[in-house]
Amino acid sequence: MTIFTSPKIACFGEVLIRLSAPAGERLLSSPALSTHVGGAELNVASALAAYGLPARMISVLPDNALGHEARREVAGRGLDVQHLTHASGRLGLYFQEPGSDLRAGNIVYDRADSAFAKITPNAIDVDDILEGCNWLHISGVTLALGEDVANSAIKLAQAAARNDIDVSFDFNHRAKLWAAWGGEPAPFLKQMMETATVVMGNDFDLMKVLNEPKARATRSLHLADTALATFPRLRAIASAYRTVERNEKHRLRGELVTRDMRAQTEEIILENVVDRVGGGDAFAAGLIASFAKELAPEIILDHAFASMVLKHGWRGDATRSTWEEVATFDLAAGGDVKR
Repeated sequence: MTIFTSPKIACFGEVLIRLSAPAGERLLSSPALSTHVGGAELNVASALAAYGLPARMISVLPDNALGHEARREVAGRGLDVQHLTHASGRLGLYFQEPGSDLRAGNIVYDRADSAFAKITPNAIDVDDILEGCNWLHISGVTLALGEDVANSAIKLAQAAARNDIDVSFDFNHRAKLWAAWGGEPAPFLKQMMETATVVMGNDFDLMKVLNEPKARATRSLHLADTALATFPRLRAIASAYRTVERNEKHRLRGELVTRDMRAQTEEIILENVVDRVGGGDAFAAGLIASFAKELAPEIILDHAFASMVLKHGWRGDATRSTWEEVATFDLAAGGDVKR
């Protein structure tokens, strides 16, 4: 894998507005919903900018007041927005009804016919988009939006691979989005895996592209080994595992497998989760930043895991932590005040 000292990381995906009901309330029983600008790839790009790395957001916004306000928000996070374009359509939304104690939360997507969802491969100028970049990040959420969007993402990733640009791919499986258009994930996921150098996913994700029976899809790391043997460009597979005991109490663990090493974190327990949304994106951002900063392999997982853990203390889709907070995070110290 090629690692650069000053990378510009391109992130391709939809910019969304999240509307959340207050804790303990139904969506339509609340007189007010809180708003957050997010989306899987934007969450990663925002974290990377916060971690001191130049990042470019590639997306399409509606050409209306809401779309232009979203652009200002993205630019305000320190991101390169020269490839954040405007077109006819609407802004994608999703609604969150938070869980409480043992009551599970719920997500309702409202993304059909958004300006981004109308993108086609012919509209993707890969040379222009990737100019000056040496890393590309895409997630499975983008592939799940429809065939044209998926093929656009794959076209961009294939161009990156041809130009020896690192590609990170987070499976981020969203069954509701695939089902909305009857998409079959496996063929699209396999094409992305063929371009990727770093993948975020677990055995159940890898099973979709490796034609492995469910009986072998355990957490034994077997499928990570199989994936590394199957896809020559692939160099690392990272996994974040979550067990939810109740809405506010989660158990988290991380794993990293490369061609030379395997590493696992200790499981930790978070007793008072503020907001779990974007935790996986923070893990991805910590992983990408650690590779880009040329850190030792044994440190990469620790920083990615710290990035994810810290996100659970921030409300909103994207983490607000700094790289210093990630790099100096001491799990044993917990939330003690730094003096």
